[in-house]
Amino acid sequence: MKKTLLSAVLMLFLITSFKSYSQDTIKYDYNESGHRTERVIALGGGKGDNKPDPAKDLIKIDTLADKIGERSISIYPNPTQNEITVEIAGLEETDNASIFIYDQLGRLRLTQTEISIRNTISLANLPKGTYFMIIRMKRGNTKWTIIKG
Repeated sequence: MKKTLLSAVLMLFLITSFKSYSQDTIKYDYNESGHRTERVIALGGGKGDNKPDPAKDLIKIDTLADKIGERSISIYPNPTQNEITVEIAGLEETDNASIFIYDQLGRLRLTQTEISIRNTISLANLPKGTYFMIIRMKRGNTKWTIIKG
């Protein structure tokens, strides 16, 4: 009886341990001033090391959203095939917004300085992979991970 009970408790422990490795992860990085500078949303891969791979496990949702000051930012679709849309609600000329896209080696691949409320950015000339998009505004910056599939 004790062996059966001990085996059941051990199996329950192992099952709950494996489940914790497959949980979703949201990682935020902040600068010295306390402003959020990066956000990565990833699904746990169940690999046993509890370290999701953002390039492979990003949540496949249509829209990601964030704020810089009073401005709401929406980005969709991500992952994408050829283009990504960036919407900045309440954008004003005085915000001095710019969008920069870098590859994984840190090379600047695209720059867009004429920003409106709704911006469609073509990624057609870029190979499939993971890119980092930085939106710079007078009130701060935000960094996004973009997957082109």
